[in-house]
Amino acid sequence: MIFFQFLSLLDLSSVIDTRFVNLTFHEDNPPKLKIFAIFFQNFSFIFILFFSLLNLYELYLSYSLISIIICPFKTWFLVYFVHLRIKCQNFSLNDFKGVIEIPKFSNQFCKSPRKVSLINDDDDIKIN
Repeated sequence: MIFFQFLSLLDLSSVIDTRFVNLTFHEDNPPKLKIFAIFFQNFSFIFILFFSLLNLYELYLSYSLISIIICPFKTWFLVYFVHLRIKCQNFSLNDFKGVIEIPKFSNQFCKSPRKVSLINDDDDIKIN
């Protein structure tokens, strides 16, 4: 079950990173997604939740309902996982201000770098 908890941790960190990038680079107008895109955006969450529920069902069939209530590592993390996923998707830009310095939107895009010439034009290179 620790495996599912590790995967949920990776999923939540990915959601936080995606949310931060969307908030800083796309002002306040996120693009509207279709149902198919929403499904693939949340695929890792659905996948982890589905297999965790299958594991929970297997525990129920093996040891009855009391094992689901007593064993916190296999069951209770699902409630926290769903709660934290909702919290992560609803982050605002103010939630990140206490942790990191957020650059202004106008300063994030810089000019393209200068092209560097490997051969200096002042040198006379002659090939014989």
